[in-house]
Amino acid sequence: MPAPVLEHAHHKTATKTSSFIPSNPSSKVIDPPVARQRRLAQYHPTIWGPKVTDSFSTRYTHESYASKLEGLKQNVSEDLHVLSTKAKGDACLTLNLIDSMQRLGVAYHFEKEIKAAIVTLVSSSIASTTTDLQTVALQFRIVRQYGISISSDLFNPFRNCEGRFKDSLSNDVEGLLSLYEASHLGMPGEDVLEEAKRFNSKNLKQSMATLNDDSLLKRVTQSLQTPLHWRMPRIEALNFITMYQREDSKNLALLELAKLDYNLVQSVHQMEIKELSRQVWRRFRFPNPYDQAVDILLQWWRELDLKSMASFSRDRLMENYMWAMGNSYDPQFLA
Repeated sequence: MPAPVLEHAHHKTATKTSSFIPSNPSSKVIDPPVARQRRLAQYHPTIWGPKVTDSFSTRYTHESYASKLEGLKQNVSEDLHVLSTKAKGDACLTLNLIDSMQRLGVAYHFEKEIKAAIVTLVSSSIASTTTDLQTVALQFRIVRQYGISISSDLFNPFRNCEGRFKDSLSNDVEGLLSLYEASHLGMPGEDVLEEAKRFNSKNLKQSMATLNDDSLLKRVTQSLQTPLHWRMPRIEALNFITMYQREDSKNLALLELAKLDYNLVQSVHQMEIKELSRQVWRRFRFPNPYDQAVDILLQWWRELDLKSMASFSRDRLMENYMWAMGNSYDPQFLA
């Protein structure tokens, strides 16, 4: 009795399956897949039209302030030369001046002078003869930023026999902050800098509850949120101008130079974005190119015509310009 049941079941299955097989497979037509419609995000139009950008105005021009700019540059250059050629005791002052020049956004005026001062400091072995953590860490960071070889073994005197940083350093907030910034310029395999990053992050967070210096507390908070090496230089320059002018040890010529230079470079940026905005919006109906590089860029943008071809994209001229200029704002890199 079991055999006929199995035979009957097999026969039903075979019959059911055969009903799906076409009599002539070659005559079957396969429809092409339906193209999927890309969903649109409905981005709002850019707010940075010609009316907005044309409202940018400034009284700062290189023609009007060229002589003042050169005079301030000469004063700062002389101050740096005097500090860098003095006795070893002024190494900290020299490093702090270079650091301020970088953060204020005017170091590009003094590339040769700064490199000469750094070479002098390195050759005189300042870091190996001082026990000041802030000075050693600051020299390490500045030297690395300028691409000069320097070993992380400089920090060995601040470590115990177990290779950990000494607990006594936890009271030196300025030194911890300087070392924390330096630790972000570490190379792969430099375990001492990874340990420094963890050690300083922990101790700086603990120190914030007892710090009475508002300026130092603000610097610690800012560094823990965004280390100096990760910040956009142009925004850092504007923020540091505000902080630097409150310092008792500020260099007045450097401060005045930083303010003037910021406004002059900003005036160039404003002129560029005005012209870019006009040309992109007018689509070359009223051509008035002021520079060959900008002319080529806008011609390429017009012919690309991404605005009509890629409806899901965004027209963000100002945002893209700010991103580029924020990181490479030096006048020699401008169009």
